[in-house]
Amino acid sequence: MERVANRQVEEAIQNFKFEGTLIDTRPYGSGHINDTYLLTFEIASMGRMKVILQRMNKQIFTKPEELMENIIGVTSYLREKIIENGGDPDRETLNLIPTVGEKPYYIDSKGDYWRSISLLQTQPAMTRWRNRKIFTRARLHLAIFRDFSQIIRRGLYMKLSRASMTRRLDFRLSVRQ
Repeated sequence: MERVANRQVEEAIQNFKFEGTLIDTRPYGSGHINDTYLLTFEIASMGRMKVILQRMNKQIFTKPEELMENIIGVTSYLREKIIENGGDPDRETLNLIPTVGEKPYYIDSKGDYWRSISLLQTQPAMTRWRNRKIFTRARLHLAIFRDFSQIIRRGLYMKLSRASMTRRLDFRLSVRQ
């Protein structure tokens, strides 16, 4: 994937419905698939708010529109289940930030796809398990996906490669142990 120019990032920022005054933009995380940025906004009544802005890698995600429809389908389902169980969907599932055109993604002048989500401040993202207790807690949170057929009925686009199925099987085996 070609390197992102600053003006491309600025173009994407201008096309999402962000609130407040942008005070900081910086690369975020250690991802090797998408280009991810952490944006910090000053919002008078709320203080500072952080959001993720991400350029999706079209070489990996060859159908970004379908990917985003899947994300909307899954997060909508999770939002319903969280509300049914008395939870807080703003804190317990991804919350996409729409574009000024009310879409879940933006296509920039170079044809690249961008998405943005609000960032929860309470939990750090983890790329490795520090201990078994954290892994066990994460496994319990993933239990909501047990009835995946309910999500699939919503019309998800499915394309699983042999490699992803192998990784899924490895994960399921490690969860059982």
